[in-house]
Amino acid sequence: MDRGPGDRVRARAWTGRGGLQLLPYTSHWVLCFSRCTGNPYTYDVPCIDYVEGHYRVRWPGWGDTTRVLGEAATAEKAVALVVAHLPEGTGPAVTGTADELGL
Repeated sequence: MDRGPGDRVRARAWTGRGGLQLLPYTSHWVLCFSRCTGNPYTYDVPCIDYVEGHYRVRWPGWGDTTRVLGEAATAEKAVALVVAHLPEGTGPAVTGTADELGL
């Protein structure tokens, strides 16, 4: 069952370009991704929010610290923007927390 924009993005994130294979989680109505499976999560992967009928891809953060990377009309294009801005060497999410893994 499709419950809206967030469900569409999660589905595309797992099925697009080999699947991101990152851990998806939400925080304050924003879809975030982590390179590890435990909390605290990594804070170095772009996130996606849905604003006024379109998807906005940005670095994590709030207020003036947020840098918007781009906007997209579809979930597929939003996920493509995330993939295009992944840190070098990003692979599937690994077991553990960001602190334990030094990420």
